[in-house]
Amino acid sequence: MKDKKRKISLILKSTIGVIIIAMLFSVTLTVLSYYYYKSKSFAYYENKTIDLAKTAALLVDGDRIGTYLETGQTDEYYNSLMKLLSDVRAENSDVKYLYIQYLDLEKKESVYILDTDTEDPVPLGTRLPFSEANRDSALSDILLNPFISDEPDYGWLCSTIAPVYRSDGTLAAGVGVDISMEHVREQMNSLLLKNVMYAAIVAAVMVLLAVYSIYKRIVKPITSLSNAASCYDSGMLLEDFSSELSRIQNPTGDEIEELTVSVQKMETDIKHYVRDLTSATAANERISAELNIATNIQAAMLPSIFPAFPDRDDFDLYATMHPAKEVGGDFYDYFLLDYDHLAVIAADVSGKGVPAALFMVIAKTLIRNQALFGL
Repeated sequence: MKDKKRKISLILKSTIGVIIIAMLFSVTLTVLSYYYYKSKSFAYYENKTIDLAKTAALLVDGDRIGTYLETGQTDEYYNSLMKLLSDVRAENSDVKYLYIQYLDLEKKESVYILDTDTEDPVPLGTRLPFSEANRDSALSDILLNPFISDEPDYGWLCSTIAPVYRSDGTLAAGVGVDISMEHVREQMNSLLLKNVMYAAIVAAVMVLLAVYSIYKRIVKPITSLSNAASCYDSGMLLEDFSSELSRIQNPTGDEIEELTVSVQKMETDIKHYVRDLTSATAANERISAELNIATNIQAAMLPSIFPAFPDRDDFDLYATMHPAKEVGGDFYDYFLLDYDHLAVIAADVSGKGVPAALFMVIAKTLIRNQALFGL
């Protein structure tokens, strides 16, 4: 025998569905807000990096900066430029590195001319390979084209290089600015945590409101209709008082209200049908009983005791009748006119039912009486 399938209530199904929808909504909202904040933050720091690099590039004399790589020696201008750029870096606390480089596109290397890092400055003339983002890029793609990198040695940085031109319009060097994005990472993680918390609270409120609304507007009306239908008693169909089903009020203004009205109408139609059927059945039973009585009366009027003449052994007879309906018009009779004459009657009255039977009674009586009188 198969196990009965376990039923899950409508409110439980609705709750699970609402929770899933709320979770999907919360996750989607959290992810979208996270990436929106991320894109806005990246755009903000990319623009800030470009502005700082351009500002610093305006402070550099392009005709003089390139000579330091040739001589390898510094002078008073170099030191004053170092101080000036260091002040720019100090005024912007999120600037991690500010430096001047010569871009060697043939060797894909950056040659340091000046570095404002006070802790571990890169010496003049130091060559370093291009970063991964600029390794295969043209000069136009490197200058004033910010990129974000996350390297173990330097951290998460937003970097760009602004060009420094000589008086003849040729490129002398590039001023590089690296802004630390570590605090952005912290802000993004903090925002993500807050969004998750807020989304969880909003989802919980949504679930409670939705479940309450579903219970009040859907589950409760359907449950009341189901309980009333389960208490339905066909024995009350012939009684005048209203059933529990007919007293239900579900003014929801939707399909549930239409279902309730339809079920109540069905109950009313069944009640009328049962009453009509009961009345028709009672009438048929009454007619059947009367016909049975008429059948018995008709059978009693026909001779049914055999042998018919036990004191006569010179002849014998037997008769029986089976009407097509409960009462018919066919009949038979027999009687002695005198000692030597026997009258035998077999007749078929036109028609069926009670009228034929009444005609049969009259005909049988008249025939017997007239025959006994010798007519």
